[in-house]
Amino acid sequence: MKTLLKLFFGICFLSPFTTIAQNQSVIVWEDTISVADGSVYGNTRPRITLNRQNEPVVVFGKNGTGAIHAAKFNGSDFDAPVQLTPSGFTSYLANWTGPEIDGFGDTIMVVFKQDPLVEGHVYSVRSMDGGMSFSDTMRTDSHPAGVAWLPNIAFDSYGDPSVIYMAHDPTWGHPRYVVSHSEDGGQSFLPEQEVTLNIADEACDCCPATYAIEDNRHALLYRNNEASIRDIYAVKSQDGGQTFPEFENIDQLFWSVSMCPSTGPDAFIDQGD
Repeated sequence: MKTLLKLFFGICFLSPFTTIAQNQSVIVWEDTISVADGSVYGNTRPRITLNRQNEPVVVFGKNGTGAIHAAKFNGSDFDAPVQLTPSGFTSYLANWTGPEIDGFGDTIMVVFKQDPLVEGHVYSVRSMDGGMSFSDTMRTDSHPAGVAWLPNIAFDSYGDPSVIYMAHDPTWGHPRYVVSHSEDGGQSFLPEQEVTLNIADEACDCCPATYAIEDNRHALLYRNNEASIRDIYAVKSQDGGQTFPEFENIDQLFWSVSMCPSTGPDAFIDQGD
């Protein structure tokens, strides 16, 4: 088993809830299933989504080459990984940032940052068959000058994705989060719009963020940097991501750190909220 862990990374599946004596539900984890041979395909920062058949699709990167692969579960095992990055393309990859994935039905999209960090753009690939095959890379950011990086993606209930990324002015100035919406299922993206405009100071300039959508409610969650106070903020839209007038400091920890922590939140919108 130790040898297996060195060569592979795996995934656990949930079995149905089991009732114990006190009528409380507990999670029972099944045995791990190998996703890919890490020595061949890499195993850096895996991310997961489900297709229409509730089959997991996992995306992950390989250190050194920056290659990105995806593998789909077929009911009993994972298919051979599909390489998403073309020959000669290197993604920006670390244990705290890398490709992100989301899906709507059998439309699966992955977003990632191109290396080198300063000159590279944000790209995406799209699958229309539940994660078995993917399109060529498409530039997804519309940032005119400066650095665009740390992308993430979320689909709305109509099958249209939104991509967020951190934008900088030239020479790494004015870090802030922006969003680009798609109105055609991810075939193209509208020009970027700033989400964090109404919040004082600036975004934590190396901290990943997340985006959540439920109906017309959109929310960006990110770590702010107010004179090295790095609390997490939620910025909210009630009109499908067209405007973001509401925001709130949601942790109130007043965490002060002078060095960049490279950590960020994850989130979803409760349908009953």
